[in-house]
Amino acid sequence: MIHKPTPIVAVWLVAILLATTPAVAKRKVKPAARAEMEKALKLLKSQSAIDFAGVRTHLLNADKIQSDIPEVLFNLGVVAEMQGNMSKAEEYYKKARRSDSSYAPPIAKLGEIEFRKGNFARARQYFEEAIKLDKVNSLARNYLSRMERLKRNFPQAILHARLALMGNRENVEAYNNLAATYYEMGLYELAQLVCVSALKIHRRSPATYNLQGLLYLKTDDVKRAIEKFRDALRYDPNFFEAHLNLALSTLNFSDFNTAHHHLVLALKQKPKHVKALLAMAVSLRGLKRFDEAIATYKKVLALDSRNKEARYNLCILYHEFLQKYQQALTTCIEYQGMITTANAKYAEVQKRITGLKKTIEVLKKTPK
Repeated sequence: MIHKPTPIVAVWLVAILLATTPAVAKRKVKPAARAEMEKALKLLKSQSAIDFAGVRTHLLNADKIQSDIPEVLFNLGVVAEMQGNMSKAEEYYKKARRSDSSYAPPIAKLGEIEFRKGNFARARQYFEEAIKLDKVNSLARNYLSRMERLKRNFPQAILHARLALMGNRENVEAYNNLAATYYEMGLYELAQLVCVSALKIHRRSPATYNLQGLLYLKTDDVKRAIEKFRDALRYDPNFFEAHLNLALSTLNFSDFNTAHHHLVLALKQKPKHVKALLAMAVSLRGLKRFDEAIATYKKVLALDSRNKEARYNLCILYHEFLQKYQQALTTCIEYQGMITTANAKYAEVQKRITGLKKTIEVLKKTPK
């Protein structure tokens, strides 16, 4: 549920860390290097589009004048990351760490990189190292909050989010983590209050709007939920979760065209996402594009041969929409073999199988 940091947040991070801090003040920085840092900071504070090439130039100039300033190396990493060069970003973060092993920001960033790679144990090591150096490091605390929430260790998730806010009262990701934790605890009103607070600080936060949409779904206010998912996409047109949530919500109204549109956009990003593929098959069935719906269900089964939902829906599609009774029977029997008698659908499927067998026998006896 945590959304990637927006460019606005990342730029803010660069600007703050280039500003004069106690750590920078203690360092012996050559006046010429400091002047280049200040020029970079001035560009970052520009009200117009950020000139990242210019920022990078000034930071590189500072690094040439004095090569051991960890803040400069760290921010070169952030700029490289903003420009999509993750390997270069990682290289700069490691240089910054080597320059000053007590400087927490690059260590937290290295943890983030490992997290994105799926190396969660290694990521946690970096995050734990970062918070030992800086108790309220927002980046490390936010990721630790997310990791604890995934383990359903909600008290620790809340603690990490609150400590992130102690480090930065305007950190929207910390608000989102806190709200997401309350959401998963079933404390929906409290989660909504946190979302409202987050949007007062950063009204362009896609993750916050997306979470608000999920909260409105919990109170069956589908109309407002859809509005919030659209708000999320207004500020991030590539927000996968918002596309998926909007599609699932509109499917409830049988608005198959809208659902299909957003699922196409979602699946461009994650073509093997099973939940999105299942929703796509439903939208295609609703649009009477039955062959494509069948192909999509089969794609799900190719990814997960034990997927019960795909098998069941294929059975329904063959039976009720296409009157392909033999295919329906085969698929229904396969589905029944995947569930127990305790399953709510078992009796219904057994009745369907019995009916299909009778229909097939009657058709065999019917003169062609």
